[in-house]
Amino acid sequence: MSGPANADPDAYSFRASLGPEASGTVQFDRHYLVYCAQGLMRVGLSDRQWFLPPSMAAWIPAGLQVEVEIRAPVSTCSILFERNFLVRPPTETKVFAVTPLAREMILHCGRWGRSAGSLDADAVACFSATAFICRELAERESAMWLPAIDAGPLRKAIDLAERDLAADLGVEVVAAAAALTPKTFSRRLAAETGMNWSELRRRLRMIRAMEQLAQSDEQVVSIALGVGYSSLSAFNSSFRQHAGETPSGFRSRVRRSGTTQ
Repeated sequence: MSGPANADPDAYSFRASLGPEASGTVQFDRHYLVYCAQGLMRVGLSDRQWFLPPSMAAWIPAGLQVEVEIRAPVSTCSILFERNFLVRPPTETKVFAVTPLAREMILHCGRWGRSAGSLDADAVACFSATAFICRELAERESAMWLPAIDAGPLRKAIDLAERDLAADLGVEVVAAAAALTPKTFSRRLAAETGMNWSELRRRLRMIRAMEQLAQSDEQVVSIALGVGYSSLSAFNSSFRQHAGETPSGFRSRVRRSGTTQ
């Protein structure tokens, strides 16, 4: 998967409809702001990956390689900024919640595409304001990321948990799957991810639930049971702690974002 080449405007917007075949490595020579207007995707670096539904956007610095995974068709609205266009450009990838104002600003920038030529004062003002708003939002980075572990004992344990999130897999079980003692497993997990097993499993469950809420019409209670919660109230409480809203509220906002473009 490759990004568009350099264009004359200092900033420009482009929309794309992408399928699973577009998954792969992406690298741009401009600062890249990507908003998934419909559907969802995952954006990954060497050490972590983020879930990117229509309620989130990502800042990707110029020249940085990221892995993009698309499991179902998505529609994106993105902005590329020439390196010197931004006053304080991002120095690392940031994934953050998009407010209604930021979303409308990103979509409004869509009127100035790659072929727009030199930007007039209105375009410069719009792109600059959008960058300012998103840069501020990026200071409150999303905590909904997973460690990007490609191989080894920890990967075996995570794969086991992801195959059956409803199972009550304690440290002893996953450590055995990784051929490690519980103590060694816990120590390595903390060193490589900064989380203990309970925290990581809870995050796996939340991200799976967010994907299902965004992609399916399955009842919330069924999703809750499927990712390992024994009651809807417990699921709602955990989801609110992680996402800042109820599962139903998240689903409604994601669906609304995807249909009002």
